Amino acid sequence: MTTTDSAGASRREVLSLGAALGAGLALGAGATLLPGAPASAAPGRPRTAGGLRYWLPANTSKVLRDESPTGAPGTIELSAAGNEYESAQLLLRAAGDPLEATVSVSGLRGPHGALPADAVELFRQHYIQVTAPENTRYPAGWYPDALVPLRSGGTVPVTAGQNQGLWLRVRVPAGQAAGPYTGALSITAAGTTLRIPVHLTVRDFDLPVTTSAPTAFTIWYDQVAWAHGVTAGTEEYAALMDRYYWFQVEQRLFPDDLPIGTDLAPAEWAERAEPYLTDERVRCFRIPYYGGDILGRTAQLVGILRAKGLLHKGFFYLGGLIDEPKPADYDRVRELCRQVEQIAPEVPHVVTTTPVAALADDVATWCVPFGHYGQPMTDWVRSAGKHAWWYPLVGTSWPLPSVFIDDSLLGTRLIGWLQHDLGIEGLLYWSTTIFEKWNGTAYVPRDTWADPTGYPKTNGDGFLLYPGKQVGIDGPVGTLRAEALRDGLEDLEYLVLWESRIAAVTDRLGLGDALDHRAVTRPVFDRLYTALNDYTEDPARLAAARDEVAGQIVDLARGVPALVTVPSAVEHGVLVDVYAAATTRVRVNGRHAVRHRAAGDAAVWRAALPLPAGVHQLDIELTDGARRSHQHRQVLVAAPEPALRTVPVNDFETDADLTRMTLNHVTVTRSDQHATSGSCSLAATYPANVAWPGISFDAAKHLGGADWSAHHYLAFDAYNPNDGVPPVLYAKFHGADGSADDKHPVWFAPGANEIRIDLHRVTIDRTAVGRLELYGFQSFDPVPLFLDNLRFLDES
Repeated sequence: MTTTDSAGASRREVLSLGAALGAGLALGAGATLLPGAPASAAPGRPRTAGGLRYWLPANTSKVLRDESPTGAPGTIELSAAGNEYESAQLLLRAAGDPLEATVSVSGLRGPHGALPADAVELFRQHYIQVTAPENTRYPAGWYPDALVPLRSGGTVPVTAGQNQGLWLRVRVPAGQAAGPYTGALSITAAGTTLRIPVHLTVRDFDLPVTTSAPTAFTIWYDQVAWAHGVTAGTEEYAALMDRYYWFQVEQRLFPDDLPIGTDLAPAEWAERAEPYLTDERVRCFRIPYYGGDILGRTAQLVGILRAKGLLHKGFFYLGGLIDEPKPADYDRVRELCRQVEQIAPEVPHVVTTTPVAALADDVATWCVPFGHYGQPMTDWVRSAGKHAWWYPLVGTSWPLPSVFIDDSLLGTRLIGWLQHDLGIEGLLYWSTTIFEKWNGTAYVPRDTWADPTGYPKTNGDGFLLYPGKQVGIDGPVGTLRAEALRDGLEDLEYLVLWESRIAAVTDRLGLGDALDHRAVTRPVFDRLYTALNDYTEDPARLAAARDEVAGQIVDLARGVPALVTVPSAVEHGVLVDVYAAATTRVRVNGRHAVRHRAAGDAAVWRAALPLPAGVHQLDIELTDGARRSHQHRQVLVAAPEPALRTVPVNDFETDADLTRMTLNHVTVTRSDQHATSGSCSLAATYPANVAWPGISFDAAKHLGGADWSAHHYLAFDAYNPNDGVPPVLYAKFHGADGSADDKHPVWFAPGANEIRIDLHRVTIDRTAVGRLELYGFQSFDPVPLFLDNLRFLDES
C-alpha cells in the first residue's frame, strides 16, 4: 500500500467535481452613492465616495489592518439554508482625512415576506497585534479577530492607510420561505451615503436543530468570572455563565460542561441539568466524573440520567485524570476505561491520545491531535469498531488547519469538511476562555483585547471568545475564528444531508452495492484539499463546493433520480457516468450519453467529453417520460502529472551504509528480510520507555547535499511486521538556520508501505536543509520496522 505524511495525499484524483452555481459570497456590481455619481472601480479595486473607500472580500479571507485589501465593490450576495447563519465582510478606508462612518442595515424582504427584524446583525472587527508569528506563512501585524456588536446606525472611525472591517451576519430561521430577499447596507461619511445592496437567497431546505457532530469546547468559567469581575456562587455569576454557555451553543461549539458546576450531588445535578438536556439545540454534554469516583457517584448519576432518557447525549472525557496519557499512565487509563464500560457501555468515552497497541483493548474513542492524523490510523479505527474524535494541539498551525489568529481563516472553516470526510465523529478544544495568561507556572492577569498570547508562543490558542466587559457587554464577544468554525460545522450538515439524499436515490434506483456513495462525493473534497496539510486558500473554491452540495440536496430530492460520477480521465477529456433508471434519457453538455452497463436495477449512462485541462461546467439533462430535470456539476480536468526520476540515497546494502545516520536509542542492523532494493533492508527497533527515540540523517553528509529545492518527494519503503494498531513516527525537517518543521506524521500499516513525503509542503528553506529526523514518542512497547530504498523523487 501507499501511505503519505498526512491525510489523503494518496487519494489525489485526476478529476475533481465542484459547484457550478457560483460563490456563496458573490461580489457583483450594484452599489450606489447618494447623492452624487458613483466613482469608477475596476474589479478588485475600491469604490470611493465622500472620502471613503470600501471593498468586499470573501468571508473566509482574513485581511490585516495594514494590508492592501482585494475584493470588488458591488452587491453583497449571500445564500443560506433555514436554521443557518451566513456572513459577509466589508472593509473601509478613508481616502484622505480620518472620518466617522455611520453604518446601518435594513431588513431583508422577499416576495413571501421578510426575515425577522433581529435576523440581520452588524459587528465591528477588532484588531489585535501579533508580534511573534506562529508560523512562517503569516507575518507579524494587526489581525482582525474579535467581532464587537455594532447597532444599526452606530459609528466606526476610519483612517487612511488602515482597514476597518465590518461583519454582516444573517440568520435564516427554520421554515423561512425559499427564494430571494433584498435589503441594503448604508454607510454615511462626510455628508455622502453609500448604499450597498444585500441579496440573500434562502435555500429550499433546513439544517437540523440538533447537530450531527458532537463538539466539546471547554469554557473555563473561573476565568470568565475573573474577566467580568463577578464572584462565583452569586446570581450574577450564574447568569453570566449561562450567557456564555448559550452563546457557544448557537455557534455549534458545545461546551463540555453545563453551566451548573460538576460537583453537585447526582440527584441535584440531574435535576438542574434537565432543562438544558431536554433542549433540542443541546447536542452533547460531559458527564461529571467526581474526581474519579466512577463506580460511586458517577454510576449513580448515570442511572438517573438513563432513567430520564437523557444519557444518550452524554460522553465521558476524564481530562483531569488521564489527559494525553504517557506510558506510565496506561494502567490508570485501562482501569478508568473499564470502570466507565462497566457503568455505561453505551456512552462514548473520549481519551486524548493517538492510538497505541497497549491501549487498543480498552480505549473505544480515540481523540487524536490534528497533526497526528493518518489514513492507516483511521482504517484501523474503523476495522476495529472503534471511534475517532480529534483536536487542535498546541502548536498546530499552517500548513495544517488551525484555530489561531495568525493563520488561514479558510483553513479553520475547512475543519468541518475534513472532519466529515475523514470519518472523524467529534471535535474537542481545550478552552475558549483563557482570558488570563500562563507564565509557565501559573495563570496571571492579561489584557485579552491587546495580548493574543494566553498560552506561550501561540496567538489565540485557548480563547475563541473575548470578555465583553471591556466593550460594555455583559457576556461574550465572538471572533472571526469562532464564526469560521461554526460555518464549517454548518457545511458539515450540508454534507450529511447530501449523503442522505444520495442514499435515498440509491434505494429508489435499486442500486444496492453497485455504487459507492463516495464516488459521488469524493471529488468535491478533492478540489478543496489533497492532504490535511495541502488545502486550497482560494475562497471561491470553497464557496463553489458549498453551492454544489446545496444544489445536489435540492436536485436529488426533486428531479429525475440520478447520481453523477466522473470515474476516470481519457486522453484529451473525461468520462461522465450517470446512474439512472434504464428508461431515463441522459444528455451531458448536449451530448447523448450511451448505456454503458447495468447497475443493480438501474443502468450506467456514459458520456465522453473532449475537454482540455482546466475547470469545465457540466449540465446533465435527465428525461424520464414526461419528467425532465437538470443537475449542474463542475469538473476539474487536471494536467498530467510529470514523470518522476529516482535519485537513490541509501539502500542499506553495506555496513558503511549504516554509518550514514545518527541513532538516538534506536538499534539497527542489516537484514535480508523485506528488502525492496538490493538484498538487504534496515531492521530498526524503536525501544520502549525512551523519550524521543529516532534516526537522524545529516543532509550534507548523509543525503547528498543541503539543497533540496529540486526534489519533489522524499520516499522510502517500509515493512511493519505487526498486525493491530499501526505505529506512527514523525519526519522532522531541520533547516541550517535552526528552523524546523515536524508536521509530517508517518503511519505504518501492517505489511508493506511506500512512504512519500511531499517536500513542497515542508516549510523550512529547502535550499539549506540541515538534517532529517525520523523520531517517535515514548512508547509502551518496542516498535520494529524494516526500512529500505531511501530516495528522492524528482520531476524528469
